[in-house]
Amino acid sequence: GGRDSPAKVRSRKGVCVALSRLSDPGLDVSLATEDTLRVLSLLAAHGLADPVDAARSSSVSAGRDVVERHGSDDAVLSKLMPFLEGVLRTGKAEGEKAPGGVAAADARKTGAVILLGSAALHLADDYEKINGAVDMLLGALVTPSEVVQYSIATCLSKLMGRGRIPERKETMIAGLLEKCFAGKSLAVRRGAAYGLSAAVHGGGYSALRTCGVVDDLEEALASPPAAWQKKEGALFAVELLSVRLGLLLEPYVLRLLPSLLRAFSDGNNHVRAAAGDTAGVIMARLSTHGVRLVLPAILGAFDDPSWRTKAASIYMLGSMSRCAPKQLGSCLPRVVPRLVEATADTHPKVKAASEDALATISGAVRNPEISGMLNVFFAALKDPAGGTRTALEGLLATEFVHAIDPPGLALLMPILIRGLKDRSALNKRYAALITGNMCSMIDDPVRDFGPYLGVLLPGLKAAVVDPIPDVRTTASKCLGSLTRGLGQEALLDLRPWLMETLQSETGSSVERSGAAQALTELLIASGGNVVEVVMREEILPLRTHQKAVTREGVMWMLTFLPGSLGQAFSPLIPVALPALVSG
Repeated sequence: GGRDSPAKVRSRKGVCVALSRLSDPGLDVSLATEDTLRVLSLLAAHGLADPVDAARSSSVSAGRDVVERHGSDDAVLSKLMPFLEGVLRTGKAEGEKAPGGVAAADARKTGAVILLGSAALHLADDYEKINGAVDMLLGALVTPSEVVQYSIATCLSKLMGRGRIPERKETMIAGLLEKCFAGKSLAVRRGAAYGLSAAVHGGGYSALRTCGVVDDLEEALASPPAAWQKKEGALFAVELLSVRLGLLLEPYVLRLLPSLLRAFSDGNNHVRAAAGDTAGVIMARLSTHGVRLVLPAILGAFDDPSWRTKAASIYMLGSMSRCAPKQLGSCLPRVVPRLVEATADTHPKVKAASEDALATISGAVRNPEISGMLNVFFAALKDPAGGTRTALEGLLATEFVHAIDPPGLALLMPILIRGLKDRSALNKRYAALITGNMCSMIDDPVRDFGPYLGVLLPGLKAAVVDPIPDVRTTASKCLGSLTRGLGQEALLDLRPWLMETLQSETGSSVERSGAAQALTELLIASGGNVVEVVMREEILPLRTHQKAVTREGVMWMLTFLPGSLGQAFSPLIPVALPALVSG
């Protein structure tokens, strides 16, 4: 009696550890039937619903070990199974002293399910008892507790291959689907979805096809508005199948996607909430290949003229924030620009959905410096004309101690792209300066930053030939930094473009000057003897070219290169001087 204390908790945990030790297969210890049942009865009464988490976990572990080691005798099983059935049904045990209430009953039921799973290991050849155990578990699925239902499903999955249960698989799955769709209460529909996921997982995922599970789910999701419970139950089933099967469900996700998108725009709140939960679970478990399969379909729905379908696809894009980090990094370069585009949509609900989705993705940002600037970023994304300068200045003033992660980078890139295209020379210079430093702030620049090059380069190319000298200089240095950070292989098309601009007859002298400055930075950043080889073999031979603009390009190269190379320019002096004299 009295208040619980650390000493009492330690004593209870110590007893449980001792019981687990007595059940060690390495020790030659045996318990009589009466003693085994007495121990399990005591644990059910006092331990399985212990108010202290650590003590309750120790009790469950001890009970599991006792059943696995000492529960194989028929004499034990014949009394243990009805006892556990009673605990599962009522949540009570004879002689209990643990606090009452719903939480205690649920905890005791959860413990009973785990003990039942251990007892099932001893029922390999007893078809009748295995059937009884499965029926007991199926009946207990109506318990209105997620923890209990999850534990039951885990135990049920282990029994699906035992005895004659495989023969019951088809009828069992059909019955669970029926309860998913037509169950009168939330607990019944949710419990049936847990049972369905366990039956498919334990009985073989081919049941999705052979038992028509996916067909039935598609049909249920297409039900009329009045049958919202049926649609909610089907979404529960998809969600929990994804939890239990993981990658094995991927081949069917693309097929279920249109139904899931429709559910997002359903008229019933419960269906929409279930769709959101389901999408989050599916996205969290997609492989890189799965993301590649699903993303085009979602982006395709984004272009649908119906605002409801567009909003649904936006919700799905926002759900991608739950993808694993690797998958998230691969999809965000395509996702965030579309969401930013949707913030300017004329329909208020599409606009609100896109802002919510961006906020959801921002929740995945782990970089503390970026997290501290999210409000500034959102202001710039919603109002580029008014917020871009503030965001760029904030980034320049921030000292980054931690690497920028893919979600943070995805929110940052639209601001840099906008800055490079801005009319303001200052914004262009700031954006180029930040872009040039980006590779040093990312753990894996090739993987995380590389996908954005295609949309960044047009702005950088325009900045290289900008009329303002400071913009050209900053953009040129940026291209050099990117070459060092990503490798010249990532920018293979850039050198030919610069060479072409350097000799362009249609371009101005300013543009040729910018191209020469950028080419200088690019060649130096490429390392090794690249500068000398390119100068000797490609550029200096052009000093005798018949076109004046081409010869001018050579002069511009010889204007920038010595200052940038310093002493390293010495080997080129003998071949550069004749070009200067003749020029």
